[in-house]
Amino acid sequence: MKQFYMAILLLVFPILSTCMENEQIKIDGPFFNGKKEEYYVAAQSQEKKVGSATYYPYRESNAWYLSNLEVEPEYQKKGIATQLLRACISHAQALRATSLEWQVLPKNIGMSKPQLIAIYKQMLAKIDPEFAQNLTEEERGDEYLSRTFMVLKFH
Repeated sequence: MKQFYMAILLLVFPILSTCMENEQIKIDGPFFNGKKEEYYVAAQSQEKKVGSATYYPYRESNAWYLSNLEVEPEYQKKGIATQLLRACISHAQALRATSLEWQVLPKNIGMSKPQLIAIYKQMLAKIDPEFAQNLTEEERGDEYLSRTFMVLKFH
C-alpha cells in the first residue's frame, strides 16, 4: 500500500519543471559524481543553478542517504526542494533502494525544523530513532542532540 501512495505522490507532483512568476525552473539529473561516488540533481532557472540535492547508497541493505538538499534563498518556499527530493526518491527507487534517510538540522534557512518535519511526514517519511545508532561520534558532530533523523522506506 505504501508503494501505491508513493507512486501517486510522484505522479501528482511532477518532477520535470515548475513555473515561478513567469520563470521556468527545470529539475535536471540525476548526475553521477564519480570522485565522491554520489548522485545529485539540480534545479535550474535559465542558466543559473538555484538548488540541488546529493544522495548516495551507504549501507549493505541498500539504504540511501540524502546528504544535502538546498535551494537559494530567493527561490525557497516555492516547492523546488520538494521536487528535488522527489527526483532523488524516484531515482533511488529505480536503483532498488530500500529507503532514503536524512537528518533535519536545527538551523535550516527559510523554514523551522518542525515545518520541515511536517512536510517530510506528508511525504510518508517517519522519524527514525534507530538511525543514530549507526553513526560514529565524528558523524554525529556537535549538533547531534538537536538533530532529527528521518527515513522513507520503500518496501
